[in-house]
Amino acid sequence: MEESEPDEKKYIAKWLKWKMSPEQLDQRHPYLSKAWGEEIANGAEIWFYRSPNEFWEGMCGREGIALVKDGEVLDDCLTVMN
Repeated sequence: MEESEPDEKKYIAKWLKWKMSPEQLDQRHPYLSKAWGEEIANGAEIWFYRSPNEFWEGMCGREGIALVKDGEVLDDCLTVMN
């Protein structure tokens, strides 16, 4: 899994839309559930993110799953881009 650049993580932190439960993550992305299990057990949250519409209109839209703790994006997995 390729890690995002620090500036990209700042954008992702602004694009968080809704929180996922560990069970939802395990059903949809079991590999992430396994990879992030320790951080989740230590209080990190799982969030769905999506860039604003203007990014999609400009052909640089992104969405995915982010691992977040204390408002900081620790890791992410890009699932869709255009």
